[in-house]
Amino acid sequence: MDEAIHPHALWLLLTGGVFSLITLLILFQKHLAGEPLLPYEPRRRVPWGAGATMIAFYLVAMHLLAPLMAVEPEAPGNLDPATFVWQGWLNIGLLLLLSVIVLGWLMAVCQATFQDLGLPVSARQFADDIRIGAIGWLASVAPIFLLLQLAQWLLPTHTQHPLLEQLTQNPTPMIFFTAAGAAVLAAPLFEELVFRLLLQGALERYEDQWLGVTATERERPSLPASTSPGMLDDDPATTSTPRLLTDTNEGDSLPQAVVPRANSPEIELPLNGPLPDLPYGWAPILASGLLFGLAHFGHGADPIPLFVLGVMLGYLYQRTHRLLPCITAHMLFNSFSLAIAWLQLR
Repeated sequence: MDEAIHPHALWLLLTGGVFSLITLLILFQKHLAGEPLLPYEPRRRVPWGAGATMIAFYLVAMHLLAPLMAVEPEAPGNLDPATFVWQGWLNIGLLLLLSVIVLGWLMAVCQATFQDLGLPVSARQFADDIRIGAIGWLASVAPIFLLLQLAQWLLPTHTQHPLLEQLTQNPTPMIFFTAAGAAVLAAPLFEELVFRLLLQGALERYEDQWLGVTATERERPSLPASTSPGMLDDDPATTSTPRLLTDTNEGDSLPQAVVPRANSPEIELPLNGPLPDLPYGWAPILASGLLFGLAHFGHGADPIPLFVLGVMLGYLYQRTHRLLPCITAHMLFNSFSLAIAWLQLR
């Protein structure tokens, strides 16, 4: 920033940084004690694949190519306030509607269950997911904001997120609430649905297939004698549930998990992934984090720290295979950033 930071914004940033460092210290002590930062919860393979994966690639590609094709719509920072407000709420509604449509499609066409969709199945699990997401957000505040300041220093740019540009030019309550609806509500819900559930879920499935892991396979239903196996969709949903065998003495490496399979022995998951020296589960995390960062290309230095944020969110999903921890952490991070920007304008 060229101007001095407002005292209230500085106080909020320092307070968040202090609690973030405390959280990181606690997590580091758990790591030194040989405990996992977050216990792994076994899963089945998601019942969707290439089609869902291409949605994420398409969204990122269109965002990156739009400026080159001169088809990018007028930036929010260049809109008059009234137009920004009605277009902003229209986009919020469309993103929420699209999220509902995608979830409905996964349930109706792919026969996805609540567990497949990463939704909590009880009030206790809902509360636990909120807690996990809050801890993940706290742990990310200090390193991500430090990385953002470093990136802005090394790569000086006059561009920033379009919502922040509009808020800077027109710091009114209506503009703030519109920006909050987009950044705190619509964006976390839609982006976590795309980058974590659809993309990372499908990449984890491909990783298992690449490594020949059968522990997460979904059981096929019993076939009538006249039915050909080729008539079935790939990996139809079942009621079988993975169970955890062990989670000890491996730090944050993926524990062993199995799915009970008829006439099959219990099969352990590998510790190594498809890339050399990369633990199992981390290739999908890094891929979804990279695309998440690239999706914010053109927003100044944001893609660099947002790649780190995407990796953190991917880690939460890989350990729990639920969306609420990721959505909670994403919402809190955007709320914290927006609050600092608002206080800076007072």
